Amino acid sequence: MPDDEQIFRKIIDQRDRFYRVAYSYVGNEQDAMDVVQDVAYKAVKNLRRLREPEYAETWLFRVTINTSLDFLRKRSHEQVGLPTEEKGANDDYESLTVFDMLRQLDHTSRAVIILHFMEGKTFQQISAIIEKNVNTVKTLYYKSLKTLKIQLSEEAINHVNESKRLE
Repeated sequence: MPDDEQIFRKIIDQRDRFYRVAYSYVGNEQDAMDVVQDVAYKAVKNLRRLREPEYAETWLFRVTINTSLDFLRKRSHEQVGLPTEEKGANDDYESLTVFDMLRQLDHTSRAVIILHFMEGKTFQQISAIIEKNVNTVKTLYYKSLKTLKIQLSEEAINHVNESKRLE
């Protein structure tokens, strides 16, 4: 059975994985790093409550997703009238189109896609992380893929039309 130090090392060693999940939700490097820092704090603070240390990774992914959602809720409830520069701006990288597309999905569907494709989790593992039935996870997965496929098709059509317009 791993001790607290081993679990803490797992958090540190795998912080990039939690960062990717956080980034996929918040869309900004600095905000994602803040989320991961909050996750590390919550993990250390609540380490003693973890009943089954072999599920530490599952628990940490769940904490990362929930902390990201909390961050988004707090950001959406900011007072009216505050300068928009106070919010983290989305990072503008051409390769992040995938993250933009993922933001079109609801939070649970996004988690399923991210955990499966970016983290290589099985449907069973995802089921434990998001606390949904395995069949529900599979349904979310296939519906999400269909939605993303439609979005990709629309993007391709728009790109072709834009190219023709510029000719």
